[in-house]
This record gives sequence, structure tokens and C-alpha cells, in this order.
Amino acid sequence: MIEFRKPTAEETKTLAEALRRNASEGTPLHLDPLTTGWIPGADEIRDDEVIDAIRSVPCHYATGKKSKTLRFDGEDLPRGDARKKWLAQVGKIRCGCGSTASYGEHGRDTIGGTAGGFRAVWLGCPNCTGRALGLPLVGDY
Repeated sequence: MIEFRKPTAEETKTLAEALRRNASEGTPLHLDPLTTGWIPGADEIRDDEVIDAIRSVPCHYATGKKSKTLRFDGEDLPRGDARKKWLAQVGKIRCGCGSTASYGEHGRDTIGGTAGGFRAVWLGCPNCTGRALGLPLVGDY
């Protein structure tokens, strides 16, 4: 839940000091990844925070080109192999309505979204709008 309130005088003072240190010394400002709120007094960055920050940048932004691999079922595979395995789910996975997972014409029955902070696409049910089925294909597809 997001709390919309004016910061206290102490919070304002602490944030202003942190912003000045950031501008003059390059001291990082720390944000809570769950609330996106500022964490006062945090001067050290944990290793897992650095790794999470690096992973949160999609590879096509960092390199300017698409990755040569996609992730399917927890495995990084060459793009073509990952896509073949993903499409092999068509007709094998059933929706609650009784229909099987579909790719449809030109991907019409696919559901886009994110998985673990990365772009992802799921096969969809041709009868149930927005129903994602099976395992996602993850990456810049």
C-alpha cells in the first residue's frame, strides 16, 4: 500500500543531506525495491542489491541489440531452440474451459507480460480472453 503524506521535517532534512552527498561525492541513494521508497541512512550496497539492479536492465537496452538466447523452463537456449520448445506446448496444455493452449494466427492468442522483471510471452486460450497457459518464453523475443 502506498502512503501519500508530506515527509516530516527530519525526513526532509535527511533526504536533503543524502541528495547533497550524492551530488558532491557520488554517494548512492538507496531505494526499497518493494515500496520504491527511499531508505535513509543506508550507506553500503549489498551484493544482492547490485546483482538485482544489473538484472533489472533488459539486455537489449544495455547492448542495443537482441540477445542470442531466450529463457524457457529455467534454461537459457539459442533463440530458435527456445521458441520451438515454447511452441511445443501448443495443444498439450488445457485451460479450465477445456480448450488447449493456442498460438493462433500471427501470435493472436499470446499473452505478453513480464516474468522476473524481463519481457515474457505466454501461450493463450483461444476461448478465454487474457488466460495465459503453460510456461513463458522470457527475453527480448
